[in-house]
Amino acid sequence: QGKLRAINLFWGLPTRHDLYLQKELVDLKTEFARRSIDVSISLGLSREKTGALPDIDQCEVFGSRLQAALDKEVLLNDKAQGAPPSSDLFSLCGSGAFVQDMRLHLISRSIAPKRIVFERFS
Repeated sequence: QGKLRAINLFWGLPTRHDLYLQKELVDLKTEFARRSIDVSISLGLSREKTGALPDIDQCEVFGSRLQAALDKEVLLNDKAQGAPPSSDLFSLCGSGAFVQDMRLHLISRSIAPKRIVFERFS
């Protein structure tokens, strides 16, 4: 297999107060950058009020379901450029329902299941 170029982590949480491991996520991004691997972290805060949500240290924050963010930021952007999705790996973390919804959404967008890893928790 070829070398990883990019990893997108999508993490569904109710609110910003539920975020933990923030320092570890930033450290992970830094470590992967040293290996020339781009890591993007997208947080879907489902119970936050919509509107402008400030990003949380090196994490892009969305106040709604992450499917829209996924389409806008990753899949549609790559498609518009005539390229396959730039991420080699899609990592999903969240509740069972979140993981299932995002996994099915990715597959519906022609992402091979082997490129999707996940961890379910409650």
